[in-house]
Amino acid sequence: MAMKRSIPFLFAAFSRCSAQLATASPFATETDYSSVTDLGAATVSKNVASYDGNQTSYYLGYREADFAKPFSKFWNTSVAAYSPYDAADYLTRPGYLQLENGWALGSDGALMIAIRTDMGNVTGEMYDWWFSWHLVDPSRYKLWFPLAHRYAWRLPETLVTNASAPTSSRYIGTHSFIDEYIGNSAAKLTVNFIDPAVELGFNTSSFASTGIETIVTGRLNSGSHTANVTGHSYLMHQIRRKPDGSGEYELRSRFFIEQNPGTQIAHDMLAHCNTEMQHLASFLPALWAEFKDTI
Repeated sequence: MAMKRSIPFLFAAFSRCSAQLATASPFATETDYSSVTDLGAATVSKNVASYDGNQTSYYLGYREADFAKPFSKFWNTSVAAYSPYDAADYLTRPGYLQLENGWALGSDGALMIAIRTDMGNVTGEMYDWWFSWHLVDPSRYKLWFPLAHRYAWRLPETLVTNASAPTSSRYIGTHSFIDEYIGNSAAKLTVNFIDPAVELGFNTSSFASTGIETIVTGRLNSGSHTANVTGHSYLMHQIRRKPDGSGEYELRSRFFIEQNPGTQIAHDMLAHCNTEMQHLASFLPALWAEFKDTI
């Protein structure tokens, strides 16, 4: 598939190689202004060197001659990954972060995947309700991504609630046993939904002032269904009013994978999440309007 070498791939490539690439010039060289030409009345645009078809001469990063060019000050290998334990800071900042779509490796070798999806009229209330409602029936779960979702079951099997209870209380503390295709492979996954304020230090009292309406958060376990989800892999899905004043909503998703599984799974997870969230946005407002008073 051609998409597997799309722009997001570059995030992983640059992140993987960043330890080998200088972020500032290690050379004391004079600036080479021959690499740029001032525009005049009849200026000719020309390649700076003759064509070179020998791949062995291609290289990642900057070398001495590159750093001598006047625009080298804009060379920056940093693709800003951060820890899930810093997300309470980063994801409550106004505006957008350096990485909103793509993936990168953190300094600890963990993989962070970021996806931003326009959600139209999907509010935080609707999104919380969806996570409380779809867990108990594979037929509900399959609505979300008909081509990839295969199974869903909630632990505990029964949960006592009522109409006045916060919607999030119907999923926080539960375990979702799911099976889905991510890329070409299907796998069992467990999501242990947690309270973002208690577990990760999110200041939920500040959400309203920043347009945030909810952040669904969970620990991840890949490869099995288990009630004992440990480690440092997390998912986070934040519903926020778009800062452009349109009155519409956006979803900012983050996956933090403790053991870096490689660039292919990063690509597949990004594509999967973006597809399922766009599809969810297409029907959730109508589904919620009809079934919001059911469990």
